[in-house]
Amino acid sequence: LARILITTPESLDSLLARRAGELRSLQWLFLDELHLLSTVARGDQLRCLVERLERLNGRSLQRCAASATLPEAQRLAWRFLGADALLARGASASTRPIEARLRKAESVAEVCAEIAALYHEAPGRKLLVFANARALVESISSGLLGDARLRGKVFAHHGSLSRAERLRVERLFLDTPTAICVATMTLELGIDIGDVDRVVLLGPPPDVSSLLQRVGRANRGGECTQALGLYANRLEQRRFEHLLECASAGKLFTDEVAFRPTAIAQQSLSLLFQNPKRWISAQGVFSRLPEEVQQQYSLADCESVLQRLGQSGWLRQASGGRWVAEDAAQQAFRYGRLHSLIRDTRETEVIDELTGRTVGRVRLAEKERSRLDGGGQVGLALGGRSHVSSRFRDERLYVRAGAKEELSARFSRREAARYSVGLARDFARFLGIGASVITMQSIGEGSYRVGHFMGSVWGVLFVALLEAQGYHPQRRSAGPFFVDVERWPDGQSVLGTSEAVLQMVGRRLERNMRRLSRALQPGAFQNQVPELLLSRWVQSSVDLPGFAQRVSGMRLELSGEVP
Repeated sequence: LARILITTPESLDSLLARRAGELRSLQWLFLDELHLLSTVARGDQLRCLVERLERLNGRSLQRCAASATLPEAQRLAWRFLGADALLARGASASTRPIEARLRKAESVAEVCAEIAALYHEAPGRKLLVFANARALVESISSGLLGDARLRGKVFAHHGSLSRAERLRVERLFLDTPTAICVATMTLELGIDIGDVDRVVLLGPPPDVSSLLQRVGRANRGGECTQALGLYANRLEQRRFEHLLECASAGKLFTDEVAFRPTAIAQQSLSLLFQNPKRWISAQGVFSRLPEEVQQQYSLADCESVLQRLGQSGWLRQASGGRWVAEDAAQQAFRYGRLHSLIRDTRETEVIDELTGRTVGRVRLAEKERSRLDGGGQVGLALGGRSHVSSRFRDERLYVRAGAKEELSARFSRREAARYSVGLARDFARFLGIGASVITMQSIGEGSYRVGHFMGSVWGVLFVALLEAQGYHPQRRSAGPFFVDVERWPDGQSVLGTSEAVLQMVGRRLERNMRRLSRALQPGAFQNQVPELLLSRWVQSSVDLPGFAQRVSGMRLELSGEVP
């Protein structure tokens, strides 16, 4: 009788550290939705876990993987499945045409009106609404409940809701004949929520794969996928149009990011607890890295990570090159906090006073904490419902239904989506901007909005280049497409030769290391990695020579309105 384990990288990591013996008879390994893991820290962790599983079983496992939207499929198949991996292509959301209507909706009220109108177009309608932020999910779901006809038919789903609450929402949305579910990317996955008639996108998704994954949730039995895209401004409209064009042409863009040293730190701790004798060595860590990764990091690098964990109070060096757990690691293991490369954030647990169930987590501002400590109350929206606090104790906020000075729920900031250089440059092409042009648009009082269209990572390098040339970019305005500068010296029209750019940006690389690291999404345990190793990883991932070659000789061109 075959047994099947359905799990996540984090739960698999925990199982390996706690009950590895139960996985010794494993024969097959199936990796689903690989595109969600291929370029992020969780993917690096998964690659190590696969190596550990095979080492545990003493043989190679039969590996299979699936994804509806996977750029560079051959390379990723080799990375996760092995050099002899075979590719099979079948029908997917990316092969069906997309019928998308785009409408402008600037305010929450306008967004809610558009969604309600679509819902009431025909009886029996079931809508899945995607938002790019958890706070927006709460605002929209709360706003929709203002329509009396929608009471009991609106649900919220995002990562700051408790797992039990998310499962409850999934069951309710599945069982309710006509309903609306507002979600973040948490429902991009193949979670069973039944048939969906239409998908609504609140703002453009971060990339083409995400667009295909989201719209693919609707009309699964139809010949085309249908979606409504709501945009707040001209730039969002043009981004929608560009993503739809890329999806139709099958153009998927991604940035190559080297294996993260944060995964080595996390795996070192997990491996230590997998060992019944509770110790780990640099050789033990190095031997469990994928073969490709062993070409990038040495045995000495693994030793430097263990030393850093020792300096941070996680480990202590014993005899014979062995490292054992200190209290920090013991406690993290006890509470299951060392099995994930997803950044942990300081959020307060919210508990329903009446039922005792955990609703989710929110971030409280200092003034709200002070009010609660003084016996006052706060109101918040969570799970699409209004709550008012009843008591605050041991970092737990107990609430009951109702609202008092209602606040939109605030959540700790997660890692921002990484906009690839390929997608950003293609967006410039879509807007009619020449490949050798960097646009400048006057925004008043001697300031300009500079359109570089270099993506998230190269955008940081572009800001460094401007600073090196004596300009004054406003870092808060910097993004994957634009950066504002306070003033622009007269007569400057060329950014420099490739060699000059390489030297100027190279000299400023160290001071921009943290910003570059954030753009590359290192995941948790960044503080447990030696700075030298982190710097080497960043430099191997940003492709500085490629950036210098790209911008060399580009001219600055004063333009009219830029979206």
